[in-house]
Amino acid sequence: MTVELPREIRDRVPAPHALRVGLRRPELPKAGELAAFCAQDGSPAVEGGPAWIRLAWRPGLDTLLVLLDEGKGPAHLGFDHALLVESGLAKACFLAAYFIARRCGGVVQVRQRAKGLAAGAFAERYLDDEDLDARWERATGTG
Repeated sequence: MTVELPREIRDRVPAPHALRVGLRRPELPKAGELAAFCAQDGSPAVEGGPAWIRLAWRPGLDTLLVLLDEGKGPAHLGFDHALLVESGLAKACFLAAYFIARRCGGVVQVRQRAKGLAAGAFAERYLDDEDLDARWERATGTG
């Protein structure tokens, strides 16, 4: 499936922080759940299409972009598709990658092609200072 991205996304300068999440199925998480999980100081504005989600906090603050990359996942790990997660803030990028890996049953690629970490292992290594259970319950309504 080839999806045309809006010009401002297609022609963007890549954000300084990016991770790839390998997936078995080409799917995006629910934008509302992702926004609730990653929320910092209030709810972000959410926009998207069939192959992308963008969360934007107050003007001038960070944005988070999630792009579907069909057929370009870490196939050597058994995942044929990927979501690219980009943000100006490392914390937002890491939180979104963790949420997507946990919600969609994927792995977060750490260092291109070197290693894939399941959501739990990724959280232990990179998000140990976050209350992920509270964020998860807020986003999904489940414990």
